[in-house]
Amino acid sequence: MKKKRRFPALNRRGIKKLLIVMKLTSFLCFLSVMAFAASSYSQNTRFDLSVKNASVIEVFDEIERVTDFGFLFKTDQLDLTKTYNFSLKNTNVDRIMNELLDVEEYTYQIIDRNIVITKRAEVARQDGDLPKVSGKVTDTNGQSLPGVTVIIKGTSMGTITDSMGEYTLGNVPGSGSLVFSFVGMKSQEIPVGNQSTIDAVMREDAIGIEEVVAIGYGTAKKKDLTGAVSRVNIEETRIQPNANASQTLRGTTAGVQVTDNGRPGSSGSIMIRGRNSISASNDPLIVLDGIIYAGGNLSDINPGDIESIDILKDASSAAIYGSLAANGVIEITTKKGKEGKPRITFNAYTGFSDFAHIPDYMNAEQFVAARK
Repeated sequence: MKKKRRFPALNRRGIKKLLIVMKLTSFLCFLSVMAFAASSYSQNTRFDLSVKNASVIEVFDEIERVTDFGFLFKTDQLDLTKTYNFSLKNTNVDRIMNELLDVEEYTYQIIDRNIVITKRAEVARQDGDLPKVSGKVTDTNGQSLPGVTVIIKGTSMGTITDSMGEYTLGNVPGSGSLVFSFVGMKSQEIPVGNQSTIDAVMREDAIGIEEVVAIGYGTAKKKDLTGAVSRVNIEETRIQPNANASQTLRGTTAGVQVTDNGRPGSSGSIMIRGRNSISASNDPLIVLDGIIYAGGNLSDINPGDIESIDILKDASSAAIYGSLAANGVIEITTKKGKEGKPRITFNAYTGFSDFAHIPDYMNAEQFVAARK
């Protein structure tokens, strides 16, 4: 004899859907109640306010003391020199705000018991009322440049030029600047001001082909090089707190890998173009002012004394050093004396090194059990 189900329409899948609908309904009801509570708090909250010769910030502090409201504003947008006198009974926050703020200049919004005060100019700016800027980008010969990136400095807002080299960019603040960049061209930065049309002329970037670098048997220009030689930009490394010369190489040159060993102040290990030997040393040859720095360590060289660092990566550029340069060469040139008045430069950095994770040690019983 077959048993009849009491609710034949509700199979397992139907019950699961019903439970999901019930959960969503409960969640939406909870959000509605919270939203109603937040909106009604400002209307129903009554309090007494009594201040004398108080600034606007002192008035806000008093309101925060007697209520659950908080204030969000920019101090440079409010008049902090003006004083107020209030002696009110059973008042609400809307009345206080209307007397404190000029409705033509300021606006406020209550969001989850936080009162956000902004200037109407800021609101207009957020609503996209800023003017548009358009223009055309060309090279020095007057040819249109398509694909040029145009961005507002300090933001991610931007566009690219079309096939005619023209662009249009909206919501551009007058106090900002437009940055034009293109591969093989020098970047340009042009202030906006009151301009609605900004044209830019891009110039070619020589990419340092006339720069002189040191190689094993002298110096040469980059355009004349046939080997793999890289020069470290010392000026960029000076803004970093490098404790020794090896740290100046970290992340500055392609093919150079610097690995710290965890000991504070140590130079770690340096490899040029990967590991060349399994059993022998992979350390590159260090040449200091044209002399092989045998047995020396980069941690012994003061980064402030370095004028330039050239890295010879392949066999042709380091051939003069023979087998000693099997792992590459790091050529360091230190600063020399110059004519003129004496100059004293002092740089000091302080820091600390700590373990990222300290493992738990085993006791004697656990050690014996692990060895079995």
